[in-house]
Amino acid sequence: MSKDNRLSFRISQHLSARVDRAIDRSAGQIRDRSEFGTKATKFYLDYIENIKSEDEVMLEAILALAGKIGERSAEISDIKTYLEEKTMIPNLLSSYKEPNTHPDFSRLLNLYEMYDEGEDKKLLSSTIQDATYDDIGEIYKEWTDLYFSSGKKVLN
Repeated sequence: MSKDNRLSFRISQHLSARVDRAIDRSAGQIRDRSEFGTKATKFYLDYIENIKSEDEVMLEAILALAGKIGERSAEISDIKTYLEEKTMIPNLLSSYKEPNTHPDFSRLLNLYEMYDEGEDKKLLSSTIQDATYDDIGEIYKEWTDLYFSSGKKVLN
């Protein structure tokens, strides 16, 4: 299997698990994957269309202030044109919690260093690379249990 195929497989497997978790956490509001896809896309579009970025709010405040005091300079016209032409995506969209900020992340890396070279270490490495912030605690617990229990094989 080529590197691209393995990466694609890991990504699809990871996303599949996250979709299953999201459906389970929806408490019956989402019944299946097709409904999940529809609702996720709708939510994402609503989020982008209805939330304003900090820059957009500041530029609108400048325009409101300029309108109140009667300022009509070229810069004010440029700001107005800029806001009309550009749809800004909020900074919050890209400010998700990264796995390396999780409290257990450094302990997980220390555990990784404790493993001998081999299949387990390779598997732990790919698991860490694919992990989200929410996964780190579970991964640390699972791999700590596997490391300190004797004779137990990794099933991932």
